[in-house]
Amino acid sequence: YTDHTNPDTTGEFNQVALQYDRHFDNRFDRAEENVLFARFGHLLQHADVLDIGCGTGLVKRLSDRMLFRPRTYTGVDSSADMIVEASKKYGLTHLAIPSPKTSPHGASGFAVDDMVEFMWAQPPASYDLVTSFYFPMNYCRQHPREVYEAVSNILRPGGHFINVMASSRYAVRGS
Repeated sequence: YTDHTNPDTTGEFNQVALQYDRHFDNRFDRAEENVLFARFGHLLQHADVLDIGCGTGLVKRLSDRMLFRPRTYTGVDSSADMIVEASKKYGLTHLAIPSPKTSPHGASGFAVDDMVEFMWAQPPASYDLVTSFYFPMNYCRQHPREVYEAVSNILRPGGHFINVMASSRYAVRGS
């Protein structure tokens, strides 16, 4: 369980980056992922996708496994070590931290940045799908309303936001 009040959450994720994927390599998590992608995976097809709090690239792994082909995929996480692992696994570019003048939108890859700051640096209405699986909303620095406002700003009309939250029940489950 990651305490969202801990100021060094990014440091904690940096420490576990090399072993992170093994933590979720079990039947329960695989079944959970399969249900999510059976229901929502089609939204990835030919879409510009932003995966906030991407960690080591769960959404990229699942889209590749289930043969959904986003037009572009961008993963952003505040943990540099998670992004290094994701970039190595998928051979995607490690994108520079964006600024409003030099946004990487249109390129697929991974970026180290605060998810809300990253989204506000993107042009409005630039993504078809924003994903946030499991923990990002639990430990981001901003109030959830700020996150949702940033997501709303970058979604195209008709776009989707898939947000899977963790709760105290998640923290005590068997896996």
